[in-house]
Amino acid sequence: MDSSSDTTTHAPATSPTTNHKVIRCEVTSSGPYKRAVSYRFLEKQLVSIIRDKWTGGNFKTPGVFSSWENTYETSDYGRFHMKPGDLIDITNKFAMCNASNSGTKPIKIGDFVGEEGSSSDIYHITVDESCKYDVIYEDFVDH
Repeated sequence: MDSSSDTTTHAPATSPTTNHKVIRCEVTSSGPYKRAVSYRFLEKQLVSIIRDKWTGGNFKTPGVFSSWENTYETSDYGRFHMKPGDLIDITNKFAMCNASNSGTKPIKIGDFVGEEGSSSDIYHITVDESCKYDVIYEDFVDH
């Protein structure tokens, strides 16, 4: 197993506004290669989060691997007050999937940890366009 991480600081080039943008906390994969995207806030921020809970998937064309489609159930996860240094991250994101740990990849939002989750869940986070945060990329290869 190999893993690496990279942090990119996001800071807006303009003065604070009341405009908003949506960022995504998620784990993407292609075969054994996985990339996680999480965020570290550099200032106070009120965020709203929409969760796409992974419910499974199916082959659009049976037997054609590239036709796989994930299915999701969308819900309002709530509003959270972030403090400088707070993270939004999927916990245990690179744990192997099996019956003993399925559902044990909840999201961490500051001091809050969700009750259940999947590394296939997607979290859409609405922040002020002027919000300052670090984007954290973590890569993992399952050999």
